Amino acid sequence: PDRDRVVLSAGHGSKLQYALHYLLGYEDMPIEELQRFRQLGSRTAGHPEYGHALGVETTTGPLGQGISTAVCMALSERMLAARYGADLVNHHTYVIAGDGCLQEGISHEAIDLAGHLKLSRLIVFWDDNAISIDGPTSLSTSMDQPARFKAAGWDVQTVSGHDMEAVAVAIEAARQSDRPSLIACRTMIGKGAPNLGGSEKTHGAPLGEAEIAATRENIGWTFAPFEVPDDVLFAWRERDDVPCPDLLDEAAPGLGEAGARRDVQRLAKRMRVPVGPRARLEADQCRPQPCRSLPLDDRRLQHPAGEVLFRRDDGRRAAASNDLHRSIPGTGGDAGGGAAALLSRP
Repeated sequence: PDRDRVVLSAGHGSKLQYALHYLLGYEDMPIEELQRFRQLGSRTAGHPEYGHALGVETTTGPLGQGISTAVCMALSERMLAARYGADLVNHHTYVIAGDGCLQEGISHEAIDLAGHLKLSRLIVFWDDNAISIDGPTSLSTSMDQPARFKAAGWDVQTVSGHDMEAVAVAIEAARQSDRPSLIACRTMIGKGAPNLGGSEKTHGAPLGEAEIAATRENIGWTFAPFEVPDDVLFAWRERDDVPCPDLLDEAAPGLGEAGARRDVQRLAKRMRVPVGPRARLEADQCRPQPCRSLPLDDRRLQHPAGEVLFRRDDGRRAAASNDLHRSIPGTGGDAGGGAAALLSRP
């Protein structure tokens, strides 16, 4: 019942994450923020920074930091599942990692630990484009990464990163594995740029006006810069479903059979939570559920940044996995009477 985690370890690809947030309708990511990419004071930093933009699970600046943090997230999932039950905690942690992430020494320790502990809910996509900022990766490494992961006890698959169907099949296979998974995705950096595609010149520098024009012609894109066609936005932001109230940073009222959808929509609008095909659940999946794994003196809280928190009667706090169903008075939950007060910060 709780949500998956996504870590962009290859943080220099942050523009992709910001663009997806814009398409999904995140309130803090209007088109103007994309236009301010990597500018002082913008939310769109060159690497994703936790707390600066919604939907960023963790800061991923130094290479190797993201994949290592993700291993810790997967370990946390295992520990929380052991404590509260797999019926409450069953999320996967997905990672997009690049060559630089895997070249850092800290990644070896993290990969070894994940394999040793068989953290099967950890799935890493390796963006295998064989390019570093200085040129081909062969300048500095000849490591057989799939063999390295296999030696550490991981399940390994190799696909074309440009074949979405193959990637989808690989993800499903990884979800069934009893080991952590590496999906090696062979890609071309700067794909679509007719003169610079596959070159380190597309790693971080702008393409330049001439190459941008050539790329537009090559891929058949005729729209103006930062213009997204209405039908594309509609496809990403269709409103035929509503978000689960557990995603809101306010205790949801008990949802009756008839008013469930209306109440969730009202709350979503009041809390200004984006509604889209990637951030929604049917209202009938969002009714508060009894909590049978916590002591009676626990109260469930929702932190604005996303964590579910538990405040005990003795005042101690403990962070737990996001999206755990909240016990709400009057719905048969074990949390007891009284509405939970919300924390502004953990």
